[in-house]
Order: sequence, then structure tokens, then C-alpha cells
Amino acid sequence: MPEDNELDLLKRRRMLELRRRLLEQQDKSRDAETKSSETKDPETMLKEVLIDRADEVWEAARNQYPQVAEQVGKAIIQAKQSGKLRERITGEQLLWLFERIGIHVHLQTHIRIIESGEIKSIAQKLKED
Repeated sequence: MPEDNELDLLKRRRMLELRRRLLEQQDKSRDAETKSSETKDPETMLKEVLIDRADEVWEAARNQYPQVAEQVGKAIIQAKQSGKLRERITGEQLLWLFERIGIHVHLQTHIRIIESGEIKSIAQKLKED
């Protein structure tokens, strides 16, 4: 009977030690994430959040509305750091965000035609016909 108690006590001590080590590792990883996010410049942090064609939308917004784009960028970074923003932002989502706050970002569009393995603009295609 006393051996069972000693064995249980040893198991509990071992479990507590393992739990303590796990918590220390988690704290270290959180600290490392916080330090790495603090050392990055805001532009780099923002580029990590944007995917697909969001870079194009961001550049167009920054060129057309620099002050508003800066504020939106700061808000996106803060949301990412606080954990409110868990997913990355696509071009469509970013364009919708600017539209939602009343900023109409104009994007340059090009229509191209692939014909016989060549990419042609509409103007080139019309000249040929």
C-alpha cells in the first residue's frame, strides 16, 4: 500500500514538472512572437497579411489616398496583433473595405486576348481585323 502512494506521488510530481516545462515553452514562444512582430516595420507586417491581388489594391489606395490608406493599414496591423484578424486579406476584401468606408479606389484594368499562344490587347486585336 505505501508503495502505491509513493508511486502516485512520483507520477504527480512528474506530471507537474512536464506541465511546468510546457507552460515555459509556450511563454517563450509568445515572447518570441511579440518581439518579432515589434521589430518588423508596419509595411512588412501589412504585406504578410495581404494575399492574392491585395498588394495591387493596397498600392493603388496608397497612391490615391495616402492618409486614409495609412490609417487603414495601422488598423489592419492592430487587428492582426490583437488576434481579431485571423485570416489573410484578399484583394476583393480589401477593395470592399475601402468601399465600405467611402473610399473608391480606382484600379487600372486590362483586357487581353490569348490567340494562337499570343497575348494581345483589344486594341491590337481590333487593328488586325
